[in-house]
Order: sequence, then C-alpha cells, then structure tokens
Amino acid sequence: GVPFDTLPALFVEDAIVEVKRRVPGHAWYTDCTYLIRDISWETDEAGNRRFTASGVGPLDLLARRSSAYDAGTRQTQKSRVNAGAAIYEFVDENAGSSATTGNGRKASGQTTGLTVNANAIGSLWQGARFQDNLLSVIQGISAQVGDVEFEVATVVGGGSVAFDFNIVAMIGTDRSATVVISKARGNM
Repeated sequence: GVPFDTLPALFVEDAIVEVKRRVPGHAWYTDCTYLIRDISWETDEAGNRRFTASGVGPLDLLARRSSAYDAGTRQTQKSRVNAGAAIYEFVDENAGSSATTGNGRKASGQTTGLTVNANAIGSLWQGARFQDNLLSVIQGISAQVGDVEFEVATVVGGGSVAFDFNIVAMIGTDRSATVVISKARGNM
C-alpha cells in the first residue's frame, strides 16, 4: 500500500484517479476516471487521522466553462442545425480548440487534452445561449431533442491525458444515479 503520509502529494486538485476492476481470470480494466476536486483531513476523538479525496467525472471540465461570447454572434446562436452539430459547436467554441479570443471569446477557454469529435446527428435544433454554463447548455439541447447524448472518454498514458468528447445517438432511458462508496456504508 501507499504510506499514509504520501497521500497529499498524490491527491492534488485535478489529479486523475482511475478506478480499475478485474473479474477473476480476466485482465484489469478501467471502470471509471475521476478528477480530484476536494481534499480533506480529519482527526477523530481517538486521534485517528482520515484522509478524504472527492472526485468528479471528466464532464466537470465542461461545467467550468460558459458561453463566453457577445450575444447575437454565431457562437451564441444556432439556427436549424442537427442537435449533434449544435452540441459540437458549443463545446468546440467554448472548451475545444476554437475557444480562443481570436474567435471572439472573451477569454481563452481551451481545455488541455480535449478533443471534440463532430457528429451531425439528431433532430433539428435552434436557439441562443449567451453566458450560460456550457454543460447545462449541452444537457439542455440533449434533453430537448431526446435523440442525442454525449460522453467523454478519458485516455491516460505516456505521462499525458486525453479527453475525447463524443456525440452519440441516444439509446434507451437515462437511469443515471449518484453512488456513495464508503466503509461506513459497508459497500467498500
């Protein structure tokens, strides 16, 4: 195991943690990837120290951005485009390679390692989003049309990390939930 006192050096804000799993007789695989956001130390009455690191998924990178262009620009208004194309444009213009002040953005919003993959699928969508949270914008488009969703695949290796943003056709019903894992709950 890792010596307890070395944990602060390993768990810093935005450090990447991969949760690996293995079915007996099969190879290890990455089950999920998190970015560390909150770190805390606690000492109980008996003097036992407890270290907690809380993480968020890679979509949090998009929640950190907003549609940071002047109202009425092509970056804030989309007219009768496929929902997938609208989502692609909002993400690329606010967190991808096009998120630059040279394109009229109020501040650079490029996210290191983020690749945004275009996919012009889904129902037609039109609307304007000005200064809105980027993740809320694309979640709203997805919910409004009901036939397009998105995912971020994280690739870690060779001393770097890549975030692949993909737009996909919606399959089935969203049944996502928040899961808490802890020794106190007996599920760890």
